Amino acid sequence: MYIDPKTGLKNEEGLKRSLQAEVNRVARKEGWLSVAVLDFRDFEWLRIDKGMVWSRLVRETTLRSIREMLRNYDQVGELSTGKIVLFSSDCDFDAFKALLNRVNVLIQELQSKNFMLQKIDLTLVGIFLSVQVKAKDYISVRCFEYLWSWIQE
Repeated sequence: MYIDPKTGLKNEEGLKRSLQAEVNRVARKEGWLSVAVLDFRDFEWLRIDKGMVWSRLVRETTLRSIREMLRNYDQVGELSTGKIVLFSSDCDFDAFKALLNRVNVLIQELQSKNFMLQKIDLTLVGIFLSVQVKAKDYISVRCFEYLWSWIQE
């Protein structure tokens, strides 16, 4: 099973398989693929302050909301390290920045509507890159391997 039933997000193996398929698909038409590795800022302090159960509930609720606002072909999941990976095909640098901005606005709206979340900092931080995939056949495998390695670092 490649999906977490609580959040609807892909697990690490699900992300890996989906990324490989997207690299192959995008390479056939020389399209764009954008990838972000994100995490909640100071989430460890939230666990310490509020407890494991409460912080996991906040995380699951937030991640489920992110999944619901994305397009059907955008992919989001969690690595075994707890980092969040989001990738989108046919999405260049500017379009992906706009997508990440929409995720940020969603989190702010969740906080403003939920009294329990108003007193904590639920900010996502991370890095992203956008690449135009022009690889054919075996070269697309190398492109996938590079992206997967970048995600895991």
